[in-house]
Amino acid sequence: MNTSSSLSNWRRENEWLRKLRPVKDILKLLQDARQSLNSPVGSGQADPVDSNETLANAIGIHIRMMPPDAEIEEVHDAVAEYGESGAQTIQQYREASRMEAFLPFLKHIVSSSSEKVQFYVASDWRLAPSALKKELPDVQIGWIPRHCDDRGADCLKIAMADVLALSQTKLLLGSAWSSYTELAHRYGGQKLLIAGSDFNSTFFPNNINSSNIPSNSKRRKHQTFSKPHS
Repeated sequence: MNTSSSLSNWRRENEWLRKLRPVKDILKLLQDARQSLNSPVGSGQADPVDSNETLANAIGIHIRMMPPDAEIEEVHDAVAEYGESGAQTIQQYREASRMEAFLPFLKHIVSSSSEKVQFYVASDWRLAPSALKKELPDVQIGWIPRHCDDRGADCLKIAMADVLALSQTKLLLGSAWSSYTELAHRYGGQKLLIAGSDFNSTFFPNNINSSNIPSNSKRRKHQTFSKPHS
């Protein structure tokens, strides 16, 4: 959503967001996100290298696929909560941004790239990154492991760190109708492609090609969020 008024606009809002400093707990998780991309493929062990460039070399992926009654404890019936039309709309967008909608494009990126490909994955389903890794076993994929799929404090901390991690990637592949994808894009400002619109499993690859993928040599400078909020 692009806002514009005499009081604010998209650019000014984003500039304000980027001035916010993460607290120490979030910074530690963000470091875990960086380290997850420093490990040898398939080893499960991170090298002790503190590199702010790691995420800048990666492609960020946000997979938004869980229905409201599965992810929000207080929502037991999506139709009762949002109405029939609203529930159908939510389900439509969730289906368009399932992991399966990303996979053909990710395979295309890997097969057509002359450079090492790295993906950083954030998802509302905690098993999505490991499931994606099974599909792409030879590709470096980073993520923050978690044991929750709810909106409790522990999960929200990881979600915030994931937003900052996604914002530091060179390209963002996001989910439609998702304020989470929007927030990561507002922080980062990198090129954004949306599942179900710019690519998906039904009409891929007719309207997308490898020229949309920024090379590592052309990546922009990213925020590193090195100073915690005092």
